[in-house]
Amino acid sequence: MLRWARKLVPDAHFVTAAAERLPIKSESIDLVTAAGSLNFADVTRALPEIRQVLAPHGSLLIYDFSQGAEFPHSTALATWHAEFKTRYPSPPSRPFDPRSLPYAPSGLKLDQLTPFEDA
Repeated sequence: MLRWARKLVPDAHFVTAAAERLPIKSESIDLVTAAGSLNFADVTRALPEIRQVLAPHGSLLIYDFSQGAEFPHSTALATWHAEFKTRYPSPPSRPFDPRSLPYAPSGLKLDQLTPFEDA
């Protein structure tokens, strides 16, 4: 993914790191994205770390594709996803609901929640 991202946005800087230990200067990031990853992190350590690197008006965008693992009118994507999971099992994780994260102790807050469904 990083190789592709660097081709698409060559002037951007991408970092791979554990959410609990971000090697990024304090208050230097405008946007942190968490794509299906916080359910694998210790959020009590990750959220303060994310807040530390976010610029004063920066944003944390949390999104997950579990809702998009199947189409309402076709089994094709669900079949592909099941085969993918067989070949590449996920590491252990916890159920995840962004509404239940402990934002306040980190100085973060949930501004918006937009559920989505593939059509």
